[in-house]
Amino acid sequence: MAPADDNQIKHSKGYLQLYPISSNGYPYAAPPSASYYNPQPQPYHPPSHDNCCISCLRCSFILLCSVVFAMLLFSYITWLVFQPELPEFRIDSFSVPTFKISNLELTAKWEVAMSANNPNKNMALMYDGLNTGLMYGSSILTSVLLTPFYLEKMNHTALQAKMVVYSENMKGFLVEKMAMDRSRGFMNFNLKMTAMATFMAGSWMSKTRAVTVYCENLNVEFSATTGMGTLMGGPRHCLVHL
Repeated sequence: MAPADDNQIKHSKGYLQLYPISSNGYPYAAPPSASYYNPQPQPYHPPSHDNCCISCLRCSFILLCSVVFAMLLFSYITWLVFQPELPEFRIDSFSVPTFKISNLELTAKWEVAMSANNPNKNMALMYDGLNTGLMYGSSILTSVLLTPFYLEKMNHTALQAKMVVYSENMKGFLVEKMAMDRSRGFMNFNLKMTAMATFMAGSWMSKTRAVTVYCENLNVEFSATTGMGTLMGGPRHCLVHL
């Protein structure tokens, strides 16, 4: 039987196991424990309620922005496809039944008959009201607001406007100019009309635009017998800007 190894004898007698000494004079480090090779799993932390709410709000905001952008883009493309035509306005008659100046005070009355036309084949028009201002040169004498009205496709309507100035003080140079023109029997007036018009292509697309209408050089001749002024040259077409 072979003799037992010294290390086996020492181990059987209860000696501690010794590790060899390295070349630098220190013993080699002991091998890591089993827990080093099998780390414990990290505990699970479910997402908090606040994080879920923030994510939900973020998704809702992105969705809302996407819907609004898509609607605006669709409206713009449809607007380009239809290419709406400008509304049309015409002065059919313009009369001045009364026009008196006394001591820098003006008393006058104007009666205007006009027509509004919608030349569009695919769009109806809705006006929220027509603010009509009467001007002498660049000075506004009076104004009136006409009621809202609706125009179907390829349709027109008649409008009436009556404007009155009663014993209103006017600027000296303006009164002098009007009195001089009135004495000659001829006067020149201008009309400026503004409104918000909505172009409607059915119930699924509409676009609102500011409309400005200029009716210029409305030359009026006063009768020597009746003193009434009437428009010279017949009906007058107006300029329209969007």
